Amino acid sequence: MNKTTLEIYANNQPTVMERLMQVSRYRGFSISQLQMQQISQTQLQISLSVSSVQPIENLSRQLLKIVDVVTVSIVKS
Repeated sequence: MNKTTLEIYANNQPTVMERLMQVSRYRGFSISQLQMQQISQTQLQISLSVSSVQPIENLSRQLLKIVDVVTVSIVKS
């Protein structure tokens, strides 16, 4: 299994964390760590550590399709 950390910037909306976790789970990724900081009134910084045999690029592309997600960066593999 490959372990990877993603850094995500998203709009501060009530459903954004739930959607991130749903997409990760549906795509076959196990979440090992999740950290969130509110960096402004309207924006969140989220660090999401996941593991899977699936390519991390697939998850990254799917997370970008969430309306409230602004950017997704692969920090380490």
